[in-house]
This record gives sequence, C-alpha cells and structure tokens, in this order.
Amino acid sequence: MSKPTDTSQPSPEALVQRARDLLDRLLEAEDPEAFLRDHLEEFDIHILAVYTVWAREAREQGHYEAAEFLAGVVVTVSMARMLQDPRFQAHRARVQRLMAMTSPEEVESLLEEWPELLAPQIRAVVEGLVAAARQAGDQETAQRGERVLASLDELRQRRPLLAAVLNFVATDTWNQARELAQKTPSLHTPDALRLLDELARKAREQGEEDLAALYARHREHLARWQETGFALESFPIPDELRAALEELARLQARSNRASLERLRALSRDLLGQVEREASPELWAALQGTLGNACTHLFEITGDAALAAEAEEAYRRALEVYTQEESPSQWAATQNNLATLYLDLYERTGEERYARQAEEAYRRALEVYTQEESPSDWAMTQNNLANLYLGLYERTGEERYARQAEEAYRRALEVYTQEESPSQWAATQNNLATLYLQMYRRTGEER
Repeated sequence: MSKPTDTSQPSPEALVQRARDLLDRLLEAEDPEAFLRDHLEEFDIHILAVYTVWAREAREQGHYEAAEFLAGVVVTVSMARMLQDPRFQAHRARVQRLMAMTSPEEVESLLEEWPELLAPQIRAVVEGLVAAARQAGDQETAQRGERVLASLDELRQRRPLLAAVLNFVATDTWNQARELAQKTPSLHTPDALRLLDELARKAREQGEEDLAALYARHREHLARWQETGFALESFPIPDELRAALEELARLQARSNRASLERLRALSRDLLGQVEREASPELWAALQGTLGNACTHLFEITGDAALAAEAEEAYRRALEVYTQEESPSQWAATQNNLATLYLDLYERTGEERYARQAEEAYRRALEVYTQEESPSDWAMTQNNLANLYLGLYERTGEERYARQAEEAYRRALEVYTQEESPSQWAATQNNLATLYLQMYRRTGEER
C-alpha cells in the first residue's frame, strides 16, 4: 500500500499531472477496485475535484462513457472513504447494493439481513454519495440516493427502538453514549438490552466479530447505567452528598421492600440537606425519588400513609417542574402521580381517584406525543387504557371498554412485536383481558 500523500493545496499543474498518472495506473490495473482500495489515500479531495471537472467536461462534449467512468471513480472513492469507520467496513458491499435499489420495498428487505442499515453512519454515507454524484454530474445516482434516503427515514420512524439503539452505538465516546442514553427513554428499557443482544448474535452469525464485540460493550455499559439510574446524573452534585446520591441511584434499580424502605429513608435524609432555593432541580428530583419509593411501598403494603406521602412528594416536585420550563420532568411526574391514583382507585373503588388519574395521564400526554416521545406516549396510553379497563370492570359501562380498547390500540402503534416484544405481549394480554370481560358481560362472540 502506498504512503499517504500530502493533502495541502498543490499547484494546478502538479495536481493535473498527478490526476493523470493515477488515472493511467487505475486503467492499467488488473483489478481496478482493489487498486482503488489499496491506494485510497492518494485519491484525495483535490484529485476527486479534478475528476469531477473532467466528468462534467466529458459529458458536455458527448463522451458519455468516459464521463460515467470518471463519475464512478468519484462515487466509489467517496463511498470507500466514508466507510473507513471500522464499525461499518464490513458493509461496503451492502451499501453498494443499497445504492442500486430503486424501491422502498427493496430497501426494507435489506433491513432483515442488515439491521445496521438504520445506523446514522449509513445515512451519512448515502448523503455523501448523493453529494458526490451531484458534483460529478451523475444525476441518476443522485436521484436514486435521495429515494434511498427517503426510505431510510421512513424505516427509522417505523422502527424507533432499533434507530435509538443504533444511534447509541454510533456515539464516539462513552460520555456521549451516556448523555444520549440519559435523554432517550426507550434506552432505559429491558427491550433495549435484548435488542443489543440480538444484534450481537446476528453479527456473530455473519462472521462480524468486531461488530458483535461493539454491541456487547455497549450492552454492558447500558445495563450498568440502567442499574445505577439516570435520574440524578445531570445535576452539579456537592462532594459531601456524592456517596449518598450514588447509593440512591443504585437503590432506584431495586424493587424489594428492604431496598425501597432504605430508598425512602435516604431520600428524606438528603432532602433535609438540600435546600430548594440553592439546588431546585436536585431538590425536585429527590422529591420525585421519594414519591416513587413511597408509591412502590404502598403497592406492597397498602399503607394509606405511604400513598399520602407519595402524593405530597410528587406535588412538591411539581412546584419546580413546570410544563413550560421542565416539560419532560413535569410529564414524568404527572404520569407517576396518575399511577398512584390508579392504585388508590383499584384499592378503594373511589371514583375521585379514577378522575384524578385520568386527568394526570391526560396532562402527561400534552408533552408525550407519538412523534416526539413515542415510547413515553405508548406507555401513557397503555396506563390510561388500564385505568379504563378498571373502570369497565367496576361499572360495566360500555364507554370505558371502548376507551380502553382505543388506548391499547394506540399503544400498539409503537409497541410492535419486532421492536418492543415484551410491551407488545403485555398490551396484547391486556386487550385479551378486556375482550374476556366484554364477552362475560355481553355474551357477544366477536
């Protein structure tokens, strides 16, 4: 392999001569593709610029075969440069196949054997090839690439979890990966870990050990971050509180009674040390953590005092979290408050709790939209459906059955069997419970 050439601006005469020499060597090569691969560094941006000009001139003069050859060199070298990322070198042939596709159906069929199709690097490669083709005057390749980009965008919308996981894997540093995971709710789920396992398995089956190892490393980090929690990592943490907050984060991943009681006690202790005026976001996050601990303990014990403490903690958090200033935290707290009210309704049968739960879920949906927050939107739709199912079971009113079915079906627009198997199965099970209740009440076999 030749040494890299100096990429500083050469003189025009020297550049043209170098371009001619490289072209002669390429034409004489027994394997032109291997020659391009082995001498990639010599085909720098200046050489490609010369070939782009020559391709345009050849096309204008009617030398179409020469024009297509030169444009092909520009596009092939551009593709090779963009695929130098070691994570995606194995996919060179697939990118070439992708660029030859003419319909969305062909692009979607490639996704089954190649999940990395939706990785941001692949989109960047196609964008670069479109730009290179346009510069070289190859409008047919450019237009085909634009159609491929449209198909990729549509597939990313239909497979949000896969897109999120591939974005996570594509980050350049672990700090970037952690920041992305922290603000992407779908990466906080067991399904994200399962998908990384599946991607690693598929890569191994295809002999792509480096890619499999990459998925495994990201899976390991994501699992650890899920265990230690994301909630308190975005705040400046006083040194004297760091150890306690780290313990708090670890406890949030556990659901046994002893851990929850320790979480409650530690949250209350920290709230005695953090002033709202000095650290409002940390104070609000601790109130939310206290609310969650009390809610889970209430689910275990049924102690009404715990429900009251949880409600008070959530309402204090909402004094800081406003829909305008902190929409994500506001919506999450509304959802948690609604879950508490739903539990109270199921235990007491008092409809005021059902109304409060419905109102809180509806408020959360003002922030959680299907377009911007599909995972949170689907989760809230599912929770709302559970509320309506409970109302139908208690009252037998058909409107609640209708509302429950509609909300479950909305959740299934995001919870697909391929992307979110556990949520999909749970929602299908809830629907089956609803239909069983409807059959028992009406006798209709529909």
